[in-house]
Amino acid sequence: MSEFIDYRLFYSKVNRAKYIPHLDFMRAFERAFVRSKLPLWWTEGFNPHLYLTFALPLSVGVEGSRESVDFRLTKDVPFAIIREVMSKCLPEDVPVIEAARPVFKATEITSAEYEFVCDDIEKAAKLLESEQMIVSKKTKKGISSFNLKEHIKDVKISDSIVSLVLPAGGTLNLNISLLTNRLEENGAETRGIKRTKIFTTYGKEFL
Repeated sequence: MSEFIDYRLFYSKVNRAKYIPHLDFMRAFERAFVRSKLPLWWTEGFNPHLYLTFALPLSVGVEGSRESVDFRLTKDVPFAIIREVMSKCLPEDVPVIEAARPVFKATEITSAEYEFVCDDIEKAAKLLESEQMIVSKKTKKGISSFNLKEHIKDVKISDSIVSLVLPAGGTLNLNISLLTNRLEENGAETRGIKRTKIFTTYGKEFL
């Protein structure tokens, strides 16, 4: 196997880009990397493909402040050069933040912070202060009902903006729509949903 160097690219997914499904978004990234002319590492074997790994794909309609994709190069390239090149190859709704060496593994992700605007903040506060919020989630074994309130952490409400933390990652991954749908069922319309941070097992931000 040829040698490679691991990199992680951090970017935002905003405006029109939030409506792109993950598979289409992944293909757009593949084309951008190919256009970049960076010394990309490809898998070996009968069907070589570009190595790209997205840590925690976003749901359609949700923006991301600091998303990431892992890739590999066959040569050492300065982070600033990678950022400059990829900024030119990706659309304006996917601005590049930085390139870096991976610190944590995607398997170490445990939670994510979200924020959104709510048109009736009093109704939102009342629901978030309740002891129970029973919702249903589709699983491999069928439909499962549970108390979402038990999993919501660090709720902050400022003016019309709500921010909170939900479980994310391989062990338990809860979609923010479970909450926003319930809010809208109670007459509190939501908009501008954004994932702002991703955290690891150690409580540290995913780097």
